[in-house]
Parts: sequence; structure tokens; C-alpha cells
Amino acid sequence: TSTMPSAVATPSSAPAAKPTPSPTPERPAPPAPKKGDTAATVRLQLMQCYDEMGLLGWSVILDLNAGKKSEGLIRDAGGALDDAAGRLGHLYSQLYGDHAGSEISALWRKANAALVEWARAIVRKDKATVETSRKFLVEAFPAQMSTCLSTWSRQPRETLAPLLTNYAKNLVDSAEGQLNHDFNNAYHALDQACDALDKIANGQAQAAVRAFPTRFPGAPDTPAVTLRVRLCDLVGQQMFTLAMANRAIVVSNIDEYYALFARSDLITTRISHELAPFGGADFTNQFIALWKKYIASLQDYEKAREAKDGSLSKRIKGDLLNHATELVTLLVPPPTSRAVPPPRKGGQKPKAPPPSPLLKDVQAFFNANLAIIDDETGNREPFGALRRGWSDARVFTEAVSTQIITRFGDNPQSIDKPSGG
Repeated sequence: TSTMPSAVATPSSAPAAKPTPSPTPERPAPPAPKKGDTAATVRLQLMQCYDEMGLLGWSVILDLNAGKKSEGLIRDAGGALDDAAGRLGHLYSQLYGDHAGSEISALWRKANAALVEWARAIVRKDKATVETSRKFLVEAFPAQMSTCLSTWSRQPRETLAPLLTNYAKNLVDSAEGQLNHDFNNAYHALDQACDALDKIANGQAQAAVRAFPTRFPGAPDTPAVTLRVRLCDLVGQQMFTLAMANRAIVVSNIDEYYALFARSDLITTRISHELAPFGGADFTNQFIALWKKYIASLQDYEKAREAKDGSLSKRIKGDLLNHATELVTLLVPPPTSRAVPPPRKGGQKPKAPPPSPLLKDVQAFFNANLAIIDDETGNREPFGALRRGWSDARVFTEAVSTQIITRFGDNPQSIDKPSGG
């Protein structure tokens, strides 16, 4: 077996020289296929891991404006980011073997360390460290990571390097807007950074399918797969955005609190644009109206928790249960004709219908959002509730996507658009 490029230099060392091509390693035999291993699955898994890296990287930048709490929050975000790098590395281990996974996760962790060091240096006004760490992030890291990914996936380095540079530069650029409270530019740069990571994830998924076509049957880019991926991406982004809005209010960044809710509204519009080609404008408008109710209830719940108003918190939980029921009713309309129930024996009570699996998934997702607010206001477990919530969000979006595709078909049929988007 051949070796990968040597470990990257730390951010405080001299700029790395242009990486030299390394020998192409032999691909290990892929693990035995599991039930559910498909081209769609690998694309979804890669997208989820890269999304998590992007959003947690953004959280480091968001914490720049937290005042005295900044350095502690930045350290918490850095720890969560390292955990995410481990999950990404584990996925690559499953694709290309343990050596690939360890190399990729180690390189991401070096970039994460540079990001945290850079952010903390901004807080401390340490200009020399700010410049050294920034140089590593936008120059050495993209060059070395593109070589590393290309070596294992055999996706061209010339394709990967610009995307990684785009990610790093936009992540850094978003900090400037963040520090100046220019949130429009900060969030625009963030969108560009996340878009670059999505393109990397999609390209890496296609490379894995090409490498192991029998292990990952199917196509990774059908309209139905793209709907699953995009909904998972957007709902995860929105859950994170709302969590950061909660954090902003906890540290009294009121302007950012409202800016983050405006960003959440924009994500809602993007969700509507993904649904409309499948369900049409009428269905999409109804879905988005219910979605906005759910978000408004979360906003009210956060205010109730801040005010320590237990009765209001309880009422809002009841509202969310109603929203969940309404959403399931929209997604799974009742049959046009009801079957005649069998006659009951004397004294027997009719059996209650079993709870809807979809309702369970919607309720779990809504409850996960409440748990994130509880965690943020109680300051119990930084990012723990959020990371668990992402798992509930993924189950929820898979269930919603499956229902939409079952009901409307697996190809976009309509060209009408929802109103207000």
C-alpha cells in the first residue's frame, strides 16, 4: 500500500509549499453491501456530514459577537466541529478504508483548529495570529485537502481545489460582516460557503458510486433523490439558524436575533421552492402556512422560557401538537371513501387506531426543537441537543419526502409556484 501526503503544517508554521502529487493508493475492497446501501444513501450521508461541518464552522463565527462569553462559546463550537470531523472521517473509512478516514478527519481537524485559533485571535485583537491562521485556512488547507480527497476518491484535484478555496474564503469573509453587524453580507458569504461544501459532497458521492457501482446501485442525482437531499439540507439549516437565534437572545444580541429569524424566513421560502414542482402551488402554500405556525410557536416558546413562564410553555407545547396533527393531515389526506367498520360484539369498545408513524416523526422533530431551546436557555450541554436534533430532522425530512413522492410521483410534474415566495 502507498502512503498519503504527510500531515499538514499547523497554522503557526511557515506557509506550506505547493503539494506534490502522491501515489494513487489501491482502493480497498468495499465492505459487504448493507440493506439500504444505494447511490441515494451515500449522497445523503455525505451531504449531511459536510453540512454539519459548514454549519458548525459558522457557529464559531457567530460567537465572535458574544462579548465576554465569546471565547468559551468558540471553544464549545470547536469541540463540536472536531466531533463532526470524526463522523466525516468515519464515513470515508466505510468508503475507502480506515487510512482514508483517519487522513481526512485529521486534516479537517487541523483546519478546525486554525478556525478556532483565528476566531479567538480576533477576540483578543492578536493581529499576527489572525493573519497566520487566515493564511492557513484559505491557502494551505484547500491545497492539501483537495490533494487528499482526490487521492482517495479520484475526483480531479482541479475540481476540488476551487470549491475548498471558495468555502474557506467565504467562511472567513462572513466574519467581517458578522463583526460589523452587516448580517446580509455575512449570511450571503455563508450561503456561498455552504454551497461549495454541497458541491463537494455531491461530487464525492458521484465518485463513490463510480468506484463501487454494485455496492451503491441507482443514480445519486434523480429528482426524487435531490428532493430528499435538499429538504434535509434546508431543514437542518433552519434548525441550526433558529438555535443560533436562541443563542443570540441569550447573550442579548437583539439585532442578530431578528436577522437570524429573517434568515429563517428566507429558508422557508427555499423549502417552498423545493416542494412546488412536486406538489404544486396549492399544496405548497398550505404546507408553508403550517410551517410558519411551527416557527412562530418556537419563537413564543423561547420567550416563555426566558420569562420562566411555565403555563405559557405548556400551552405552546399543546399548540405544536396541533400543528403536527395538521401537517400530517395535509401530507396524508383521508381516503375518499371510508370502509364500513365490522360489527362490534356486545360490550366491546372499538380499538383505537394505532398512532401514525408520520405523526411520531413530526412530533419528535418538533420536540427536538424545544429541547434545543431548553438546552440553550439552561446552558446545560453545548451543541448536544442540537446534534441530536439533527438526527430527528433527518428522520422527519425522509418521512416527508417519502410521503410527497408517494403522493405526487417521483418526478416534478407542475411548473406553478407557491404564492409569496
